Amino acid sequence: MVGTQYFVVEQRCERQCSSTELDLRRRLTSLLDCWWPAFACRWVAASQGNLPDSDSLEFGRCSLVLVLEWWATVAWRSEVRDMQIRFFGLLLGVFTLTLISACQVPDPKLPELPVPDGARSGLIVLVHGSGDSPADWPAEMEQAVAAQLAEPSTWDLWAYDWEEDAAQRLVAAELGLLHGFYLGETLLENGIYRQVHLIGHSVGAFVVHGVEQWLSQSDAAELLLHSTYLDPFGGRGSDWDFGELHFGESASFAEAYFNRDDPAPSTNGALQQAHNFDVTEAKPDGLSGRDGHWWPVQFYTDSVATDTAGIALSSAVNQLALEDLHESWPRGQETSLP
Repeated sequence: MVGTQYFVVEQRCERQCSSTELDLRRRLTSLLDCWWPAFACRWVAASQGNLPDSDSLEFGRCSLVLVLEWWATVAWRSEVRDMQIRFFGLLLGVFTLTLISACQVPDPKLPELPVPDGARSGLIVLVHGSGDSPADWPAEMEQAVAAQLAEPSTWDLWAYDWEEDAAQRLVAAELGLLHGFYLGETLLENGIYRQVHLIGHSVGAFVVHGVEQWLSQSDAAELLLHSTYLDPFGGRGSDWDFGELHFGESASFAEAYFNRDDPAPSTNGALQQAHNFDVTEAKPDGLSGRDGHWWPVQFYTDSVATDTAGIALSSAVNQLALEDLHESWPRGQETSLP
């Protein structure tokens, strides 16, 4: 039915449009045929948990074709004589196409994970964000965390490498979730660890949350999950409140360290499902602008010398039941650290 309706519209357009417009229309349609099925399937699956049916896909594709054709018609056939307006319409149409095409989520490039040591029951994973790699801040933090461990022989410790996918900023959040699903599935398949501590910075928070989601939907009752979010980026597509509402919701214990005045979008507020440590006032003099987004990372790394929060709080996690920690550090509340 949808296909028949669209065929009638298409025939009417072909009778009314010039050859130049028809060529542009066919190019738009061809482009949509390439990206629409994969994009729509991923978007619906992510938001509703199931794949769309074929009629829904076709209806959405046809609707988008008509919208994009309207932009082309405005540019080529408008009665408005002002060429600047025509040029702006064409430019906006091209920009819309480019943005939509860029937002198609590619298959993630999943790394090979370290083989677990069967004698170790705990795992700590450091997850970088966009523009970083395991050789950057995770290398320094790994040394700080290792020095803090009371029983290092019982813990595996490594950095998760998703550098290439993290660099795709328009789709990094969705890719991060897919990487988190992969990591969570691998943890369950190994079945070795009893406690996992994930530390994620910026959009690396989506990898952490992906693990949370995977474990919450699986039989992982015996696995305790400790999630640490460092200035987490919480925007997912047009939903800029996603992280604020959901990060940490299924972790045994979740904590967030954030800086309020850096320019990184969607990183300056507290999480509702984690205890929040505001480290803005503890920031060194002269540290401002974009560098402030990395301040929570440095704070956490340096916290090995403190006894109130940060890595020191991980020591408490090791000694107490994770579930009990939120009695002392309630979800959704804030603690300002000087």
